[in-house]
Amino acid sequence: MYNTASPIERVTFGTPGAPFGSANGASNPMLVDDDELVEITIITAGFTGTLKVASSDQETAPDFAATSADTNAWTTQLCDDDVDGSSILGGTGIAFSANTGVRKLRLNADLIKWLGFILSSVSAGTIKIDVKHGSRKA
Repeated sequence: MYNTASPIERVTFGTPGAPFGSANGASNPMLVDDDELVEITIITAGFTGTLKVASSDQETAPDFAATSADTNAWTTQLCDDDVDGSSILGGTGIAFSANTGVRKLRLNADLIKWLGFILSSVSAGTIKIDVKHGSRKA
């Protein structure tokens, strides 16, 4: 259950405050260790590329742009499509082709400390991602 008072956080890519992804790369890590669920809203404008959701439970913030390793442990994450309930496989992600629209995903964040997003095969348009922090852990 999402609390209507739950904060919504804009995902940034590269320079802090850069709200739109328009090139290959990874987002800045977002702390979600108090959340049980998060809702991810993806807004695209003519976007062609692939989006993968990444997560980590390590103590310090991972670098999602760097290779996952013992000192930078992260993995891609399974999500559920909030509209039709289908699963989005972490290793596959979501492929967009000149897409303009809004998509909502749900993520069980119960055992996750850090959340991030990885863009690849980007050739056109922009993507904006908002994360709504859901129910809080007790």
